[in-house]
Amino acid sequence: MNESYTRYSSSLQPSEVMRTVRQEGACAVENFVPEHHLRRAARVLAYEEMIVDRTPDGSSVERHHGLSRYSYSHEQPWAPSIAGIQLPPEPIWTAARAIDQFVNDGMSDWQPNEIIGHRYEVGDFIGKHRDYASALGYVAVLTVDGTQEFSFERDDGEIKTIPMHPGTLTIMRGYDTTHPQPRPYHWVSPATERRLAISLRQMRQTWE
Repeated sequence: MNESYTRYSSSLQPSEVMRTVRQEGACAVENFVPEHHLRRAARVLAYEEMIVDRTPDGSSVERHHGLSRYSYSHEQPWAPSIAGIQLPPEPIWTAARAIDQFVNDGMSDWQPNEIIGHRYEVGDFIGKHRDYASALGYVAVLTVDGTQEFSFERDDGEIKTIPMHPGTLTIMRGYDTTHPQPRPYHWVSPATERRLAISLRQMRQTWE
């Protein structure tokens, strides 16, 4: 598999996807979970109270969207891995477990400890950045409703853009001890409709 955008099927091996992630910098898989799972997660994210994550003074990353944080344990399901952070609602947790298993079935040693729920309203976006200092290894994002474009810069400078539709799982590489490659510069274009998503990350002790 040499494309950075592909459709999920039972014949598609996680190892193929993760090899592409490491080579290209990022890869997206369509139709990652069934539609009824997406609907359940979307109902949670559409109405959940979220904080507005906007560009802080002095930050180099321009951004504006809503988010909620959930604790996640790679080793012990439902165990709070970050003190004081809420456990995820069941539809969010189920999606996170599927993502975790898929990435690690691809011969990875990724140990995610945080889920973020995202709500992008019309005009919300994330500017070009790397954020490799706070998150270790891979970052995986599942779009559950709406559409938005994700772009990243390959090692050779080529820009690739991936349309994120409901069911699209976007996986991006990052530095870890097994595959010491930097996370590519990446950004999310301004939303033209509301988009809901779930991201899974392995965070350092301090969160930003």
